[in-house]
Formats: sequence, structure tokens, C-alpha cells
Amino acid sequence: MEGKDLATLVTCTPLGINSHRILVTGERIIPTPAGDLDKAGKHSDLPKFPWWAVLYGTVLLGTGGMTVRYTLRMKRAVSLRDALKREKTRSSSMDADVKNMTSAER
Repeated sequence: MEGKDLATLVTCTPLGINSHRILVTGERIIPTPAGDLDKAGKHSDLPKFPWWAVLYGTVLLGTGGMTVRYTLRMKRAVSLRDALKREKTRSSSMDADVKNMTSAER
């Protein structure tokens, strides 16, 4: 095209097979205007990284982890308590059996 500075790139697809050719054409534009270069170091209007979301996620994960840990510890404590009760009941009944046997022998 006349009046335009065009460049054409020949590329192949799909990757590794390269059975299809694609022509990509681009137009050269003027260099960056001086006004845009002056703005390059200035404060951006774009939003910043949402650090609040990282903090919120960290607190949420920490709270969830502590809740899971507490729940597991409580379950373990209850099962140990129940096991001790069963053991105590079993040993009490064995003591009673031993007493009954000794009194029967007399």
C-alpha cells in the first residue's frame, strides 16, 4: 500500500507440525509522542495491587487451619477420655471379680 510503511511476517502453525502458513501484517507507527514520554515517570491512574485481598486470604487460611487443628485435638481428647473411662470400668469390674473369687474361697 502506498503511503504506509508495512511489514509482513510469515509464521507457521500448529506448533511442531508447521503445516499451515500465516501471514501477519503490521504498520509502522510514528515514534512515541513527547507528551507520552513526559508522563512515563508520573503517577499512574491504574489501580494498585490489592494487598488487602492477600491479607484477607492469609487471615482466612490461618483461621481455617487453627479451627481444623482445634477440632482434631478435641476429637482426640474425647476419644482418649472415653478410652480411659472404658479402661477404668474394665479394671473396676476385674477388681470386683477378684474380690468375689477371694470371698468365695474363704
